[in-house]
Amino acid sequence: MRLPFLSKALKGQTVDLSKSDYQEEHRMLALYLEQSDAWRKQDGTHFIWGYDPSSVEASVPILKRTKEAGGRMMTAIGERLANITPISQHDFFVTQGDLPFLYSLATMLSCRQPEFTPQQIQHLLMLSMRSQACSWTFGKDSLTSMIVGAAKRQGLTPEIKKAIDAIIEAYEEETRRTHLSKEDQRSLARLRAVRESQDPNAHPLNEPWQAPLATEETRLLEFIRHCATASGKTPSEKWKKVAAGILARFETNDLLALFEQSLAGVRKMEVPVDAAHSSMLRGYCWMIGLIKSPRAAFLLGEMLLACNHKLTGFGARSQKGFSACVIALEQMGEVYALAELSKARAKVKTPSLADHLLSTLNHAAAQQNISLEELEEIILPTFELDVPGIKNLGFGDSQATLEIVGTSEVELRWTKAGKPVKSAPAHVKAEFKQELAELTRTKKEIESALSAQKARLESLFMIDRSWPYPLWRERHIDHPLMANMTRRLVWRFLTAKGEVLGIATDGVPLDIEDKPIEGLDENAEVRLWHPLDAGVSAVEAWREYIVDHEIRQPFKQAHREVYILTDAERTTGIYSNRFAAHVLKQHQCAALMRARGWRYQLQGWFDSQSIPTLALRQHGLRAEYFVEVSENDPAMMTSESGIATYVISDQLRFLDLENNAVRLDEIPAKVFSEVLRDVDLFVGVCSVGNDASWFDQGERMGFGAYWQSFSFGDLSATAETRKAILGRLLPRLSLANVAHIDGRFLVVRGKRRTYKIHLGSSNILMEPNDQYLCIVSAPDKELKTETIYLPFEGDRTMAVILSKALMLADDDKIKDPTILSQLER
Repeated sequence: MRLPFLSKALKGQTVDLSKSDYQEEHRMLALYLEQSDAWRKQDGTHFIWGYDPSSVEASVPILKRTKEAGGRMMTAIGERLANITPISQHDFFVTQGDLPFLYSLATMLSCRQPEFTPQQIQHLLMLSMRSQACSWTFGKDSLTSMIVGAAKRQGLTPEIKKAIDAIIEAYEEETRRTHLSKEDQRSLARLRAVRESQDPNAHPLNEPWQAPLATEETRLLEFIRHCATASGKTPSEKWKKVAAGILARFETNDLLALFEQSLAGVRKMEVPVDAAHSSMLRGYCWMIGLIKSPRAAFLLGEMLLACNHKLTGFGARSQKGFSACVIALEQMGEVYALAELSKARAKVKTPSLADHLLSTLNHAAAQQNISLEELEEIILPTFELDVPGIKNLGFGDSQATLEIVGTSEVELRWTKAGKPVKSAPAHVKAEFKQELAELTRTKKEIESALSAQKARLESLFMIDRSWPYPLWRERHIDHPLMANMTRRLVWRFLTAKGEVLGIATDGVPLDIEDKPIEGLDENAEVRLWHPLDAGVSAVEAWREYIVDHEIRQPFKQAHREVYILTDAERTTGIYSNRFAAHVLKQHQCAALMRARGWRYQLQGWFDSQSIPTLALRQHGLRAEYFVEVSENDPAMMTSESGIATYVISDQLRFLDLENNAVRLDEIPAKVFSEVLRDVDLFVGVCSVGNDASWFDQGERMGFGAYWQSFSFGDLSATAETRKAILGRLLPRLSLANVAHIDGRFLVVRGKRRTYKIHLGSSNILMEPNDQYLCIVSAPDKELKTETIYLPFEGDRTMAVILSKALMLADDDKIKDPTILSQLER
């Protein structure tokens, strides 16, 4: 990285090596360059990519020098580089001259952490200012590391202060011309921190997460300094021993409260944690990990997610912080700590970080000689809830009730003297501050755990997992956290008399006729039921049962779409084109893919292809759904960072562990169906055909014909299921007298017009001339369908259709001028 403020007086000057203070080093370098040149002539290569300096004998004494001697050698290299005038940076790799050999040697030496004196740093700074070749090797980032190291060893000498000011000036000048990279921003922050501190060993507390530490810096000085010494992937025994001694001098609750405030600070950060502060954050997390308590584990789990949070243009807030939390939770070794890792696994989507979590959990499972699935069931917390998910707490004459009321929602209710009140009474807020804070934390913990468990339960559809009946009851039906979800699912019971399907809404497994299932003893086995496990008549019967009993399943099960291999797919053999040629909103699709466990990196017009991939580790397979940026897209739409707004879908295929394509008819039926269901979801949710605003701009953007065909065309499997459900529900709704299903549409008769709502896209046509009606969907929380029973959670399009239908049935009450102007055309 070249310094941008080359002095005219210095530019072009060379260094007289005969007057250098580093004669011995230059003698060794001359021999090294002589042998390197001989190697080049013998090899006859045209380009030198990644030349290995250790391949010549003369490099051995150079590379074996002490850190102090390494600083002298690096300075001598800088002097030689200052005498080279390269044509371009490409000269690093061409065969002519000494540049590639000096650069390779400097790179290898820098890995040995040489130490520089203030005079050497100032000398290298001046050389970099006058020489392009030298500035490539000793740029601002390299000089920053040298300065910080020298300041810690020798203090802020005049030479170091002068060098710091010069590089800060270079950064500030560059900031006026362009946007600094995140590496440059970190280097600049490090330099300013050192410059502002009279003590180079002090640790500036200038980031939001450090604010709580800064307020009590004097009292916490020993704690802060030990946190800053954290290095390596895991804390050493010596480090932990010192940490334990420090922790013993503080109140545990005070430190946890402090860490919670730091967690809030991390969540506010819009740039990553600075490299200069990463070690302190790592040590901070390790210290909290030595406090073995459920609250400490929960806070580390939340910090893990906060550090994992992706910042646009930067990446994760802090990978070191993330890894430190994982290590701290793993080393706790308690059930509640592993539960936090399991909970996080459902939320962390960055591939490298997700792999770290999975590896840690697999290691914990292997230590206990059980599977990962078994471990995740064992470590499920109960939060001291009663079955099925209720907890009562007394606060004087008032009582708080926590109750799981949905898949991942927890309701907090209050009573005072036996009468309901809207919120915590004043005396509770005044007299039970700590208990009230703990109650609020518990509510958040339960909601977070429920979200993770819903994803884990749904993943069982692709795993042939069974439980002995008593164990199934313990981990599902009678588990306080799980019961609210598992009692609304249909299960397969294999008894001595055969297999029976049943549901246990009140804790007692009942069959389709509401009769208790017999033969459920320790020899009976239980599995989660998938519609592919039964015939069409059984599936229809259970759908009727779910609707008749008004059971709302946590996700689609009885009404789950199934995808059977088609004749066209048997012909193509190794790929499916069922969901090809769709125009998808890339950012929305990427987010949904990651939420469903797929891996995908956003694509731009500038980079290579990224393939959405789902690992099917239990089956030794992976699925790939090809999407690409369309080179024919006339709009060429991208975000500010160059990411394409839209992608075009292509084929879906499966590969084995050796990257061989697997025939579709060899894929297990449930695996095939579940993967295609995911892909159908991506298309159904992310297709531009769902965007009501595309009606007026589709032709301009080049996808008008596609938008029209998707918006009002044939129904997908998901939409067909939606149609069947609406057919059952419509007679029960207030819409029954003004609405009916006609082919692909829900037809609603309003006071002004008659409307046709497409059951796939939720887009609307108005009779009699099929005039398009644009109504942009409201946010989820504003969709007015709370009082309408649906047999499952999670179908937003169903909610949008019903919300639009309810509004249009009373179209004489519509006041929105945008909608009214369309109705009156």
